[in-house]
This record gives sequence, C-alpha cells and structure tokens, in this order.
Amino acid sequence: GDGLHATSNNGLAAHVDGDLKVTGAYVGEIGPDNGAPFPRPAYDSGWRAIDQDEMFTLYHEIGGDVDHYFVDFQQRDTGAGPNAIAMGGDRHELHFDGAWWKELTSSSITVYRGWDDDVADEIRVRIWVYN
Repeated sequence: GDGLHATSNNGLAAHVDGDLKVTGAYVGEIGPDNGAPFPRPAYDSGWRAIDQDEMFTLYHEIGGDVDHYFVDFQQRDTGAGPNAIAMGGDRHELHFDGAWWKELTSSSITVYRGWDDDVADEIRVRIWVYN
C-alpha cells in the first residue's frame, strides 16, 4: 500500500498525516509517567493519603492545552474497601463530604479534602490527553 512503514531499534521518529493504525503492544514513552493518551493516562498520581482539611498540589508536567485534558478523580475510604458512599465533594448542612480537585494547569492540579470529611482518606488523579 501507500502507507508509511518504519522499523527501528535506535530512536527513529516518524511523522504521519492522516490515520495511524497500530498493531501489537504500545512500547515507548509519552508524557512524564510514560503514559500514552489512550488507553493509558499521561499522568497517574497513584493512591495518595489525604487528611481532613488538607490541600496539596500534584505536579504532572504534561504541558499543552488543558482544554484537551480529561481528569479522572477518584477517592476511597480505605476502611470501606471499594465502596464510595457519601463521596464526591458534597456539601450539606455545613458538612463537607469527600474531596475534589481545582486549579488545573498544564503542569499541576490541586486537590482538597473537606474539613470534616470522614470517608475520603485517599485520592487518585489520572489525566488523559486527547486532540
């Protein structure tokens, strides 16, 4: 056919205009954590402990346009296993359940856990990039 065919073990790069079909396993590095845009995230914080009323910034260093990011924000109660009851940054009667993210930039994202939350003691942030 008329397609581009390249094989290399020494760092050969290829530029492809149009659709690219890949067969076999993905091998290589895209993003600071070696994640590909899909099916693997460009960034994965892994499960991180977070205290009540704690806020911290995670540095993903992906770059590019944040309008092309998809943020997957997860939280869990280590005592409850895989259950996610009363999580998600809900506020009711001056009680703040869960955790949430804010201040997304091309290099960082900030996470916060409610000041009196009693369920979201771990969080995980994964970021995918799409065109």
